Amino acid sequence: MKNTRLRYIAILSCLLYFSISTNSQELKQSLNPPQYNLASPTELQEELCSIPFDNHEREAFMAKLFIQAGAKPEDVQKQPIDISEQPFHNIYVVKPGKTKNIIVVGGHLDHVSVGQGIIDDWTGACAVTNIYQAIKDIPTNHTIVFIGFASEEKGLLGSRAYVRSLSEETKANHKVMVNLECLGAGESLVWVNGSDKELVDKLNDTAKKANLPLSEHTLNGVGADSNSFRAVKIPAITIDGLPQDKFSFIHSNEDKCENVNQKFYYNSYRLAVNYLLDLDQINNSAINTDEQPKKP
Repeated sequence: MKNTRLRYIAILSCLLYFSISTNSQELKQSLNPPQYNLASPTELQEELCSIPFDNHEREAFMAKLFIQAGAKPEDVQKQPIDISEQPFHNIYVVKPGKTKNIIVVGGHLDHVSVGQGIIDDWTGACAVTNIYQAIKDIPTNHTIVFIGFASEEKGLLGSRAYVRSLSEETKANHKVMVNLECLGAGESLVWVNGSDKELVDKLNDTAKKANLPLSEHTLNGVGADSNSFRAVKIPAITIDGLPQDKFSFIHSNEDKCENVNQKFYYNSYRLAVNYLLDLDQINNSAINTDEQPKKP
């Protein structure tokens, strides 16, 4: 009887040990989330300021940056958005997740004929490739699409083509779209009347937790690739860095690298990385797309 009791106590002790050990590991993981691989400010600035002027060449340049960030050449996809002799393409990489639920993070590749098109919107597209670099080796619950949209300036053509290509099942799997637009002229902003409320609230939480600047602003009469997703009830948000007193920069000769504040741009990049990882941890199927700010 004594030996049986001792054996029972030993078994309980082992179970208790493993329980404490497992809880300690879970606590440690929660306190120490996976570390991402951020680009350096110098790397980001070099990639930002070396973009070609031609919109077709920008597609090849973004593909090159994805490969430089760690993607295999065969993983870089081209989606034609028109049927001309020289079609424009969306350029994207898919990072598989543990589930079929999808988050899209994008910025547009093209620019108007005036200026260099750095702020509008190579800041967004360049950030996308570097966000991919930062989190490509971190396991995620969601499958993440990192994409540069073509022909946004012609009427959101790239993002509309992407949405049109989705089957009803795949569309239902798209839980969130994060649009990066005109970063770095000012500190990070969120376009509240062009974004879904719960996503704005979550972004504010992320900024506070990461101790990064973020303000809200309302813009009327403007468009962004996030509109294409919201039009089909896919929750979306636009993060930008263009205060209204800097609107003169875009679609003008002032849209050049010298007018990007590199500190502001790097802060927006870091915010987007943290936000994407935070979004990956929540049940995005619960987002209420009917509770939306007033549309512009």
